[in-house]
Amino acid sequence: MILKTMSVTCPTVTVPVPANIVCTLWNIGTLSPLGDVFVVPMTARWKNNGGSPGTFTPSFTVNGVKAYDFGALTTLAPGEEIEWTGSLQITVASATLCPLPAGPGIACVDVAVLPANITATAGTAISPVTGEIDINMTWTNTGGQAGSFIPKVSIDGGAPIDLGAGTITLAPGATYNVVKALTGAGITSGTHVVCPVPN
Repeated sequence: MILKTMSVTCPTVTVPVPANIVCTLWNIGTLSPLGDVFVVPMTARWKNNGGSPGTFTPSFTVNGVKAYDFGALTTLAPGEEIEWTGSLQITVASATLCPLPAGPGIACVDVAVLPANITATAGTAISPVTGEIDINMTWTNTGGQAGSFIPKVSIDGGAPIDLGAGTITLAPGATYNVVKALTGAGITSGTHVVCPVPN
């Protein structure tokens, strides 16, 4: 008996590249107070750079601790992207925010609420009669948190004069105005420089 061998073509098989879901955009806005929490706007995008479908939950960390899921469990096909845009609430006034999962070239972002910054934003002074200076001064909190101050003015660089308003607390963006006639022995004839304190 003669045995005949059969020639078989060896198959070629390609094993798919695993899923590789990475963050490709991490855009963080300015942190601002809202009641007892802090709000930060952000836009995040993830992409599957691999060759197989992959499943993940878009999320982020606050100071290294997973804080929030942007959505439910998500499956991305190879090359597919998902983007999330909105505002998030965190409970701290400063933090390092990182996407989860991260991505090459995507850096974590440090955010912080600006401190109170109370400055004079308007001011006039006139002298209608001898021995009197009428002042009209406005202060504004241009910072990101509430702040307190005592409205005062200084004449010719001298010791600040309390305008009698007490301690004023201004929320971010709020203003306070004082209109007052200053009199006394220190108001002499001549030209004077009147500056708000703080200025």
